Amino acid sequence: MKEEFKEKACAQIDRHAAELIAISKRLHAHPETRFKEYKASAWICEFLEKHEFKVEKGIGGLETAFKAEHRNISPGKKVAFLAEYDALPELGHACGHNLIAGASVGALLAFKDIKRDLPGAVLLFGTPGEEGGGGKIKMLAQNLFSGCDAALMFHPACFTTMYPATLALAEVVIVFSGKSSHAAANPDCGINALDGVLQTFSAINALRGYLRSDARIHGVITKGGECHNVIPAVAEAIFAIRAKDSAYVDFLVERLRQCAEGAALASGAEVTLRVLGRRKELRTNRNLALIFTRNLIKLKEKPKKGIVRPFSTDMGDVSQVIPSIHPVIAICDSSVGLHTKEFAAAAGSERGYRVMITAAKALAMTAIDLLMNGATNPKKIAFLSFCK
Repeated sequence: MKEEFKEKACAQIDRHAAELIAISKRLHAHPETRFKEYKASAWICEFLEKHEFKVEKGIGGLETAFKAEHRNISPGKKVAFLAEYDALPELGHACGHNLIAGASVGALLAFKDIKRDLPGAVLLFGTPGEEGGGGKIKMLAQNLFSGCDAALMFHPACFTTMYPATLALAEVVIVFSGKSSHAAANPDCGINALDGVLQTFSAINALRGYLRSDARIHGVITKGGECHNVIPAVAEAIFAIRAKDSAYVDFLVERLRQCAEGAALASGAEVTLRVLGRRKELRTNRNLALIFTRNLIKLKEKPKKGIVRPFSTDMGDVSQVIPSIHPVIAICDSSVGLHTKEFAAAAGSERGYRVMITAAKALAMTAIDLLMNGATNPKKIAFLSFCK
């Protein structure tokens, strides 16, 4: 029966493949940045309502977040597909979130006709603001994922792996306050806030030689003065601090604080440091990853060799509390990196849409395995029929 349900689920996705691709293309052509995905959210909800799913919009106080659920609910596991649909400033869908949305919507749609014969519940969360907004973290804080037994999504990339290397992340803003003055006539009366920012960057560069190999500290100056002949009274920079584990990220935040405080002493300016947000490292559920892998193989999706590049995602926070998978599947050559115009083109390519449909099927098949076998605990894996 399980294989029959999978066949029906895949057939349903195939019947609506053109519609799913059309949605993804529409998102790709109209990119919207974090928490401003008004069109994307509306288009996806409209599609789901047309197919008779129950849709709740603006959940958790987030205008562009939503929850869609199949109306046939019965005792059993509760499986959630997660959709992302925000884009990057200037680069558009250079992280392929249009494909993530299409795959998760397709996975839910796969249950339209078969769910009445399956236990449990299937639903889709629209999660805005992944790119620097931490939308899923805000939704976790509102207990929107409460009761979910598994959270499933896929991410396009330039390589394929079920266990992506992710980094915990903290985003930090430093603001230096000095005193403005005429840069030529009265330089001795001013305190240059920009000097504090520049010396912070210099201190960080000196620190790099003593960091763990997995650590990343990178930043940009967001305010450095308005006029070249006026000593800047205020200067500001934002940094991203990353590492394999949250504990080391916390340590590096303190090192950044020390660098900034030292720069403040040297420049004479005052400094404040504020942590904007954090992301935890991804904890892939090995049982679910095995199920997804076997379903992907059944669909004849072959892994593509490439260098596995680490990244950060707010799915990491979800994975810390709910059994989760976040597999990545190649949509382009391994030389093409995320967050580039070349990857944006790949996210709107025929290969990208083909992978999206395959991912939708693998996600749906994995959910069927879970609903019918009911285990996410690796200790139970030997008892599951799909492992025999």
